[in-house]
Amino acid sequence: ADKLPHCWAVPKYVKYYVTEYGMVSGEEAMMSEILERGPITCELATPNDFCFGYTGGIYHDPDNATDVDHDVEVVGWGADPQTGEKYWQIRN
Repeated sequence: ADKLPHCWAVPKYVKYYVTEYGMVSGEEAMMSEILERGPITCELATPNDFCFGYTGGIYHDPDNATDVDHDVEVVGWGADPQTGEKYWQIRN
């Protein structure tokens, strides 16, 4: 049987209205925008193991996917205390 998660319709959703929008590019600009105005949207190339198998931690794409096909909200950033590896905190 198919063990992959399935999508479903949201029965009731909240509407948000945009009063301003723009583009940012680069790590420093993204951090500044998040600090000044809150979360930003970011496009990702998402392989299937990310979409259907990611459960937490710093994700590493083994295939170096390039087909941009998913948007997420970037809400913060950090660095692993043991390795110093930088990461973005996102929500789907």
